[in-house]
Amino acid sequence: MASTNFNSRSSEPAALHFVIREQQAAIEGLEASRRELESIVEHLLAAARPPVKASNTVGPDGSRLSKRELQVLALMVAGGSSKEIAAQLGISFKTAMTHRANIMTKLKVHETASAVREAIRRGLV
Repeated sequence: MASTNFNSRSSEPAALHFVIREQQAAIEGLEASRRELESIVEHLLAAARPPVKASNTVGPDGSRLSKRELQVLALMVAGGSSKEIAAQLGISFKTAMTHRANIMTKLKVHETASAVREAIRRGLV
């Protein structure tokens, strides 16, 4: 934060107003810098993430995850519910549930947490 010489005994409203505005400007500058850094970090993480290989998308029984199933899986990893996934992808709730069920069948898992763990292990997300 910017350091300002302000005498707390001074009761001039204009001086107090100036100090408050100066501190608000400093805070806004820090918030903008934080948002910019978050964007840079996200970009770097995405660039460092290994590309999904076709062999990783194959389930234990030889079945492949479709492009849409990979999208649903990524949203599952992000913690999205079926309702949220459906809204985000513009599909019905029932379709989102069907994709989830197909993913879990192809990965031979029975819980969402296991599907997420498997997706991370295989580098699918």
